[in-house]
Amino acid sequence: MAVEIENRHHLLLVEDETKVARSIAKGLREEGYEVTVAESAREATALLEPVRTAGAAASAAAPGGQPGGYDLLILDWMLPDGDGLVLARRYRARAATAPILILTAKDAVSDRVTALDSGADDYLVKPFAFAELVARVRALLRRSQGKVASVRIGDVEIDLIDRVVRREGQPVVLTAKEFAVLAYLARHIGRPVSRPELLEQAWTAGGEISVTANVVDAVIVKLRSKLESVGAPPLISTVFRVGYMLGERVAEAPVAAK
Repeated sequence: MAVEIENRHHLLLVEDETKVARSIAKGLREEGYEVTVAESAREATALLEPVRTAGAAASAAAPGGQPGGYDLLILDWMLPDGDGLVLARRYRARAATAPILILTAKDAVSDRVTALDSGADDYLVKPFAFAELVARVRALLRRSQGKVASVRIGDVEIDLIDRVVRREGQPVVLTAKEFAVLAYLARHIGRPVSRPELLEQAWTAGGEISVTANVVDAVIVKLRSKLESVGAPPLISTVFRVGYMLGERVAEAPVAAK
């Protein structure tokens, strides 16, 4: 029986080892993904270049304007004619936001840092189990679907890319922690976020373990004083026995990342 999958994610796999590339592509297709394979940096570059012919424009245009129409890139680090990290940097330089997963035999911490600093979102060391690759692909796609560039609520704009907050068009100076809390609330606008969740995202994720829920309350107080206008509806609501929420339950739609 034929199975039709609507809105399939389109992946670009850049891997110079033919057998490895075929095996990965076959497995990903069986998982329901559309996969294009490139075996060199030159081939990958051509696939990621904007198509200029009118007839091919429709097939090249990705949802959200991703170059080449790919929802995720899987890049081998070492290629016969180049470097997967160079591809990643060039891709990011074009303001492309599709997630990038790097495949490599390099496993030093410094290598992981280099890859992530080059624009990669995740890093998988060879050899790996195919099930882990699929799990990482699913996780990256889930995160990318929820990605937004900015959120505007009332006269406050929160730019999540440039980490800038403006009120009535004027910049608002926030501490790193204040922005971290506000950004997390913005990414979950219209949904109550608990104090433990905010602690985990803005504090303990950075290694700070000797903190309590009271520090969240203190940061919220400061955010309100900097962002909210007297007489205006509250920007950050307190949800009884839960935590805090940015905006109303039915909030303004975030501006999608380009």
